[in-house]
Amino acid sequence: MVGECFMEPVLKFVNVNKYYNNNVHALHNINLEIAAGEFISVIGPSGSGKSTLLRTVNRLIDVSDGEICLDGENITNIGGKKLRAVRRKVGMIFQNYNLVYRLSVLQNVLHGYLGYLDGIKGILGIYPEEEKLRAMACLKKWGLGAFCYNRAADLSGGQKQRVGIARAIMQRPKIMLADEPIASLDPSSAKNIMDILAGLVKERQITCIVNLHQLEVAKKYSTRIIGLSKGTIVFDGKPEELTDEVVEKIYGTSSANLIGGQKVKNSISVMPPAEKRIYNIFFVVIVLLYAVCSFFTEFSPLAVLANLDQFWLFLSEDFFPPQVPTDIRMYNILDSVGVTIAMAISSTTIAGILAFFTALFASELVSPFPKCAKFVRGFATFLRNIPALVWAFILFSSLGIGTGVGFAALLITSFAFMVRAFTETMEDISVDCLESLEAVGAGFWQRVAHGIVPSCISGFLAWFLYCIEVNVRASTIVGMVGGGGVGMVLFSYIKSFNYTWPLPLF
Repeated sequence: MVGECFMEPVLKFVNVNKYYNNNVHALHNINLEIAAGEFISVIGPSGSGKSTLLRTVNRLIDVSDGEICLDGENITNIGGKKLRAVRRKVGMIFQNYNLVYRLSVLQNVLHGYLGYLDGIKGILGIYPEEEKLRAMACLKKWGLGAFCYNRAADLSGGQKQRVGIARAIMQRPKIMLADEPIASLDPSSAKNIMDILAGLVKERQITCIVNLHQLEVAKKYSTRIIGLSKGTIVFDGKPEELTDEVVEKIYGTSSANLIGGQKVKNSISVMPPAEKRIYNIFFVVIVLLYAVCSFFTEFSPLAVLANLDQFWLFLSEDFFPPQVPTDIRMYNILDSVGVTIAMAISSTTIAGILAFFTALFASELVSPFPKCAKFVRGFATFLRNIPALVWAFILFSSLGIGTGVGFAALLITSFAFMVRAFTETMEDISVDCLESLEAVGAGFWQRVAHGIVPSCISGFLAWFLYCIEVNVRASTIVGMVGGGGVGMVLFSYIKSFNYTWPLPLF
């Protein structure tokens, strides 16, 4: 084994196996010893277990049985703060960069230090000045100093990967994991990234384990190459020992049939137009349903257009009782409109805050208790299926007639609606940014503050504003049954026909 000049093993795999729920045996009895300062390339065809092997080191994937020891400590079953401390020692570079693209480059780099922060400092991202200077030094060293305040989304692929490396360096790692770090890069950027990784091994004695498909790159940079096939180690040796016979054993084909280290595959790029047929059928069904419903209901858009003058006559002359003074009537109505809008905004605001924290536990992607997520969503669905009008009737007995009833009814329905909306927004974000924050040792609330909120803030705001719009309408309806605001005033005018004085406001 390579390593006569290396120190004692920094990482050790003992009889490690990994089974997935679909009965896939991803890792077969892995036994490895990796010393400090080694540059190891892991090669093998897609599905051979390379990514699984790397992710077991920082416990992004838990092994099914066996042991993994880091610095002589068995990390297989640890959790909580101990796991966060272990993850600080293991930097990780991802194929898809796993940045929080709405945040600046500097903020993404500083995420690597989150594992060292506790409490409110970690949630708010209050970093020591010396760490900010260290992050800036990393960016300047790799030609990114001028981009420190740019959004990460604006960078090229090579620049994003350098940001990912800088983030990992902020952890002060003993081991650097790189999962196909050059797979999506052009040759120049790929060489730059590999040179940086090789420099880290040489300058800082960081152990580097890299998943690669490019055999020539593996031979050039590695001190040791490990070949995986169907979850089993079939080769472990020096780069010069990677012969054609070994390559064929790893990939199941000769080197001549490989391009860039991967087996050549025949592919068909033509997709059947199944989706288009579904859309066309859906459109036809909608048109037919509209035609049938119009026939039975005798509804005609032309009739509506022909009677618009009658509708306007009703609004301008017949909507209000004719003998109530117009100026007094309109003053009271406009005043109650303000009450209605205030009730809608206040109830939506409180509901939005409560819904955000509840949605964190309703999303299976985010929740620290995934098994409880369905229960939380089910509870929100139950509340949402009861209209605000019904909640108003239910609350009359305890709150009486007035704006308190309207506020509470809107609060309940808004809360239930936004829990579902916020949950779906969280479910739609990329898991990559959360995975990278987990890998640096960030806690739950840190992942929320630095991953969930920046990625979902536009969606949260859109749903919040939509809910305010809905509640302005709903508050008018709730007001007509005693919930206060303009609905109650208008309903009182129309029902009572008190021609002398307007009814008092509620």
